[in-house]
Amino acid sequence: MMNFRIFILVPLWALLLSSAQLCAQSSAVDSLVTVMNATQDDGQKTKLLHRIVSSLWDFDFERAYTFSQQELKLANKLKNPEAQVIAFTDVGMYHYFVGNYPEAARYYLQALNAVGDQNFGEYPAYTYTRIGNLYRVQGEFDSAQVNYEKSIQLLEGSPPGISLASVYFHTGWLHHDLSRFDLALEYVHKARTIRNAIGDSLLIAECWRVIGTSHLELSNMDSASYYLNRVRALAGRYGDTELVILTNINLGDYFLAHGQAIEAIRSYESALDSLMVHDFKRYRALTLMQIGKVYENRSDFLRAIDYYIESLRLNEELNSRHQVARVYANMGWAHNNLKNFIQADEQAMKSLSMMRQMKDKAGEAFAFNLLGNIAFNRKLYAKAEVLYDSALQLRKELQLDEQVSNTIFNLARVYERQGRYDDALKYYQSDLEVVGRLKDKGALALSYNNIGWLYALKREFANAEKHLKEGQRLSLLFGQSIDLRDNYLNFARLYKLTGRTSEANTYYEKYIAVNDSLQIHENALAAQQRDALYQLEKKNLEIQNLNARNEVREQEIKSQNAKIYLQNTILGLIVIALALISIVAIVLYRSYRLKIKANEELSKLNLAIYEQKEEIQAQTDELTEANQTIQAINKNLEGSVEERTQQLKQAYTELDTFIYRSSHDLRRPLTTFMGLTEVARISVKDQAALELFYKVNETAQNLDRMLAKLQSVSLIASNELAPAEISFEHELDYALSRYGEEILDKRIRVERSVKVSKPFVSYPAIIRVVLDNLLENAIQFSINNPIIKVDVSQAGSSVSIRVEDNGDGIPEEFRNRLYEMYFRANERSKGNGLGLYLVMKAAQRLKGD
Repeated sequence: MMNFRIFILVPLWALLLSSAQLCAQSSAVDSLVTVMNATQDDGQKTKLLHRIVSSLWDFDFERAYTFSQQELKLANKLKNPEAQVIAFTDVGMYHYFVGNYPEAARYYLQALNAVGDQNFGEYPAYTYTRIGNLYRVQGEFDSAQVNYEKSIQLLEGSPPGISLASVYFHTGWLHHDLSRFDLALEYVHKARTIRNAIGDSLLIAECWRVIGTSHLELSNMDSASYYLNRVRALAGRYGDTELVILTNINLGDYFLAHGQAIEAIRSYESALDSLMVHDFKRYRALTLMQIGKVYENRSDFLRAIDYYIESLRLNEELNSRHQVARVYANMGWAHNNLKNFIQADEQAMKSLSMMRQMKDKAGEAFAFNLLGNIAFNRKLYAKAEVLYDSALQLRKELQLDEQVSNTIFNLARVYERQGRYDDALKYYQSDLEVVGRLKDKGALALSYNNIGWLYALKREFANAEKHLKEGQRLSLLFGQSIDLRDNYLNFARLYKLTGRTSEANTYYEKYIAVNDSLQIHENALAAQQRDALYQLEKKNLEIQNLNARNEVREQEIKSQNAKIYLQNTILGLIVIALALISIVAIVLYRSYRLKIKANEELSKLNLAIYEQKEEIQAQTDELTEANQTIQAINKNLEGSVEERTQQLKQAYTELDTFIYRSSHDLRRPLTTFMGLTEVARISVKDQAALELFYKVNETAQNLDRMLAKLQSVSLIASNELAPAEISFEHELDYALSRYGEEILDKRIRVERSVKVSKPFVSYPAIIRVVLDNLLENAIQFSINNPIIKVDVSQAGSSVSIRVEDNGDGIPEEFRNRLYEMYFRANERSKGNGLGLYLVMKAAQRLKGD
């Protein structure tokens, strides 16, 4: 009776303590709200609102959301980047908690946009941490890592605080999700050191949870139990709903790993209790998956699949790719046990593909192990061996000893089925070494039993008896009834093989006795599990009904809001209509008064108009006569204009022909003249004369370029050009070859890129004008270490030509005059101011820019 009282009093004490803590938290928040309401300074108000929101996250996040919206509204009103980044992050956190990840991402990005390149203490570093969390829960681990690193980089040099502890903590979770437990523990210990200095118990408890779950994954069960129970006590005391839910899920996993199904069920039920109050979709999906595992352990595979499917639906809604991949793997195991090998293989392959994309090696290994089991059950032993070996290599790389042991055991079974007893024995002995290091009592007894039976198959009866005796000793020592039952059966089979019938019968009777006892115990346990699962399913059904009611209520609210909006709209329209009617009535009344007044004035005007009418008639006769005279003059003028237009066209044609022919005729002697200067430079030895010939040649070349440009003017205006397909590679080679000597002399580095995949038809001669003048311009203004980049790219039916150099550039005040004829913006210019003018005219001729 005393024990019962203690059992009742402890939860009551914990409940009272939790209630007191919640009251204290609520009182502290209420005090902050009072101070905030009394504050007139809006900047101070935003800081107080952030403190209120931070205090509420742990136990009332709906109320936190209300205050965070007030905080954001005030921050936007102030247009204060620091206040905005904090407020946007707070609102984003709410959407993260409720599983609305797209909305959370939207607010986090708004926070980063608000802050720009600035840095305000722990922001935007903390925002980057939250974005990292968003990526992590969706299985985008590389992106999560990048954002965590950004956060750490921004916090470098700052005193260790909550934000640095947070990014260390979540980086630890990232490594935990990828089964890199050594790194996970390293980062979480860093976070715990900072949080110990701050003295926040809940933040420290979060660290304990990661440490506990890491030890659970590493099969350090005592350490796992120690940390997880500490977290549950502290979370309950402070009323932190999220931490309570997660810790109950983790403890359920712990009990499930220990084979304590009823305790596991109760822990998951506690998690569902909390989820009825605060429905975190992500945690509900996780709880449902773990409940599926309970059913799978009870060999109720169909019921397990039902839970997996419900978990899968929620995870897909959340886009939690990592959890989706895990659920697929669990569904694969259930179908494998049901011998639905096609479905099992399909789901295992989905899980493998997703795990590879996310670079989760532990998840890959799990999928390979599942595929190996499917192949083993289908008696495809060679395929099973390859798949198990793939799983083994990954698990060894991650140093996951328990999983390594599991895979080695599976490989040993494959070799045993193939009759390769020596290989099987080698792997069973290797498994024995691993479980020995793990101090796994049950696995140790099982290994000795397997090795003993394998020796029996090899007809090495002495070794068989020796190992079976050790297996029996361990089973009795550690109270492993199942292993003891299997040990008795192996002894019975061994003695039967050796002809020791009496001893075989004795052990067979022992086997029956232990098996009957186990059956009775399992039946009693199954009954208890059924009762516990009934309550669990009832709780899950209540949550589903609650969610359905909430959805209906939300629809009703939306419908009511729509009706209210419609009513308000109709009311507004009625008010507007009444206002318009009033305005129309006033306008009509004023119009009526004005009309009476206008009629009086109109009568007076009519009299005056009548008097003027006779005068106008006389003037009209005069105007008619003048109009006839003007029409005769206009007729003669049109003939003159037409004649002048023809004369201008003929003159323009003659001028164009003259320019073209003159420039062409002038270039011929110039070319001869330049040739003669080159000959003179070779034959004349006098330095002064050579210098003179160089100047003469340079002047002649400039004159030649001027004449070439005059020819280009005529060419651009010509109507006799024929279009053709352009080879930009060829045109660029031709243009660069014309300036080859200058490019070499000035040591100009030319980079070129031509990306024209479809045929392009235009006027080659005009394209040459564009390339020639742009390159000449770039070469002329080259400076030290000159470089010219030419890029020709195609977009649809258009082609873009871009020529870039590293010259002095063009002053801002001259840029609007660049394309004027004969304009030169630089004293260094040796040209005539026609180059860019010709480029513009050529582009216009090609209907371009």
